[in-house]
Amino acid sequence: MDESESKIIRTYDEDIDAVIVMVKDMSLHIDLLNGTIICLNNKIVDLEAFNARQEIQIAELEARLNKNSDNSSKPPSSDGYKKAVYNTRQKSGKLSGGQPGHEGETLEKVQNPDEIIEYKVADTCDYGCSLTDIGAVKRTRQVFDISEPQIKVTEYVTYEKVCPICGKVYKREFPAEVTQPAQYGQNMCALMNYLTYYQLLPLERAAETDRDVTGQKVSEGTLVNAATALYEGLEGPVEEIKQSIIDSEIAHLDETGIRSEGSTKWLHVACTDRAAYYAVHEKSPAVKCQGPIGNIRNMANTLVFRTDESWRNLKKF
Repeated sequence: MDESESKIIRTYDEDIDAVIVMVKDMSLHIDLLNGTIICLNNKIVDLEAFNARQEIQIAELEARLNKNSDNSSKPPSSDGYKKAVYNTRQKSGKLSGGQPGHEGETLEKVQNPDEIIEYKVADTCDYGCSLTDIGAVKRTRQVFDISEPQIKVTEYVTYEKVCPICGKVYKREFPAEVTQPAQYGQNMCALMNYLTYYQLLPLERAAETDRDVTGQKVSEGTLVNAATALYEGLEGPVEEIKQSIIDSEIAHLDETGIRSEGSTKWLHVACTDRAAYYAVHEKSPAVKCQGPIGNIRNMANTLVFRTDESWRNLKKF
């Protein structure tokens, strides 16, 4: 018999009033416990509802973060500049390289090589027999290589004479592209621009590559000057491209955000089936009534562009 049972028996032995008091105390205690249970149950219900709302909100936020131009209607400019990671390649079980039946590009021999190096056999054999009149079996192999680059320096010389009778001066001018006492030619400048603006090498590495390939030490400033000269030389052709798009029957417009000079800017493109014109601008056409090929209102052709809200405003211009 435990202590609680002993207490009940002692109370019962005393008198009925003691039993009544004990039962009332127990009833009050039970009521208090029931109230506590109800309160806790209500809190549990509230917390479960709150947790459900939080899960929905978290799912919505995660979905919003995971949205990009590939899986939603968001434009590419909203994707940011973090490199996208794609790992959808499935293992095929095949070895790397060309597969059976694959048509590769085999290096073929040419009929007229630039240089022929012959390795002839001796005129006599090891035992003194003459091999002069013995027919030889000829085999050939060809090696394709590049010649060692070498700078070619061309000096232009002009002359000037003065007539001793009339005093008239006769002189020849240098070619229009020869403007400095010493300068790089078109091929060298083409190599510089190829490395910096096609292969996208930093100036330091482009200068290093120029030196390694040609043996000529080129400064980073020279690379910039070559790019400036190219830019100025292309002004005419670029304007022709721009005008051809303006005069076309149909032009396509688009834009995307880029990082330039430490800030976000807009790369605009206007194109036809034969020409494309690119331009970087501080704002989009919807904000500043300006497209990549000038004021949209000056274009008499049909424009094709996106249907999102910002581009629909173009119809008002």
